Amino acid sequence: MSSCSDGKKLDGILVFGSNRNEQFDSFILENGKIKLLERASDPSISPDGKLIVCRKNGGKEQIEFGLYILDRNATVKDFIPTEGLPFENKWIGDNIYFGMMALDNIRDKDAIWRYNFKSKKHEKVFEFGDENSITTFDVSPDEKFIVFSVEASSGARRSRGTYLFDINSKKLVKIDRGIDCAWYPDGSKNVLCIMFPEKDKHEFGTYWGHFTKYNIETGEKEYLALVPSIYTSGLNITKDGKYLFYSDKPSIYRAPMGDLSKRERITEPSMIRSGWSTDTDPDWHQDG
Repeated sequence: MSSCSDGKKLDGILVFGSNRNEQFDSFILENGKIKLLERASDPSISPDGKLIVCRKNGGKEQIEFGLYILDRNATVKDFIPTEGLPFENKWIGDNIYFGMMALDNIRDKDAIWRYNFKSKKHEKVFEFGDENSITTFDVSPDEKFIVFSVEASSGARRSRGTYLFDINSKKLVKIDRGIDCAWYPDGSKNVLCIMFPEKDKHEFGTYWGHFTKYNIETGEKEYLALVPSIYTSGLNITKDGKYLFYSDKPSIYRAPMGDLSKRERITEPSMIRSGWSTDTDPDWHQDG
């Protein structure tokens, strides 16, 4: 594990994806130091904070897809083969949820799968239409619901909205004008989304939506703060419910849930051939 640069010293560890090594790999921020974990992307931390899952990156000669399981010292503890190219991992309890991309000659629809550590088995949770691609998703703490955002899979990359999937009933409903959602960790029916309630009240090119608390049962919305930029993504509420971590090109930021307008930069970017590097998809675990 090689040292790359510095970041803010946090209580615990932060993992994230970044192209600071000229391709998107997984990194860990611990004790104020950013270090390369693995040449694999989409990292997510186990509930006890001891292990990290990330997907094996593809290449021209890539013939095996799967998920790496690493410890915090970047030692590979396991490799879980998958039937296709995985993306966006979420580790909840004994299950790892991961997206599976539609690929020629393998599958024609994006899907969400899960791997159970006790049974050592994969299971497809659901798949989505072949004219759209799943871009992000999150699983409720009780593992009863999945919220996910989609884009057109061909032509202009335009948002097709966000959907809520009931794992037990298989019911699928659309969340009005919401993108990039994250579950509140308190067991409630609330997700944090980016929504656009005041698009006509702002100058074009200056409004990127509101951070919005949305209740999936009642549809009630509470607008919390303005979204900082068009690059804001990768929303992740900490398990204690105190902070929101997110990516906003080029860095990872943290803001208190009590006032999302008061953010602080957590990672410092590196200079690469194309300019500043970009950090994405943060996941934080508090030690102790």
